[in-house]
Amino acid sequence: MRLAILRLSQPWLLLLLGSCSRPTVPTVELALGPDSTFSFTPTVGFAEYYQLPDGSDRLRITLASYAADCAKFVPVPERAVSIALELESSMGRALAPGEFTMGAADPASKGGKASSFVRLFSDSRSLNSNGLLKLEKLEPRQHGLVAGEVHQVPGLGQDPAALSGRFRVRICRAVLDSNRKDEP
Repeated sequence: MRLAILRLSQPWLLLLLGSCSRPTVPTVELALGPDSTFSFTPTVGFAEYYQLPDGSDRLRITLASYAADCAKFVPVPERAVSIALELESSMGRALAPGEFTMGAADPASKGGKASSFVRLFSDSRSLNSNGLLKLEKLEPRQHGLVAGEVHQVPGLGQDPAALSGRFRVRICRAVLDSNRKDEP
């Protein structure tokens, strides 16, 4: 009798095991110019969240194609890439999900600002191109979830870089202001 129950439940068990497989990670597209294009699936992704004394918040999201580490800097190996996306809310405002303009945004503006930085084995630089970073989910605490997408396109006469992709990472470092009364 017990053997018959195991046989009947085997297809269900295989379905359950199949649903526990690792979720697919979105691909990130990075073009630094017409002859320099990268497409990679991040091996490591994490975020750092800081509540600043002026009442604003800063969020740094790191997506890397190598074993980067939240606790210490790991140099980028040859043929690898690391992208840092940084969001900062305007002074006196908590960071919240929404859309952030990338490029030369005014830090005192209502929406805050967003920027990106690319680190390659042979090169590292800020991307000054325009675009949009959409923060869809933010749980501002240790191990909280951060999710969204970035679409950064080159502008006329500006940095020829373009960056696009989705991200879903956990906060590995959260520095919270215990005196703050607002809800982020």
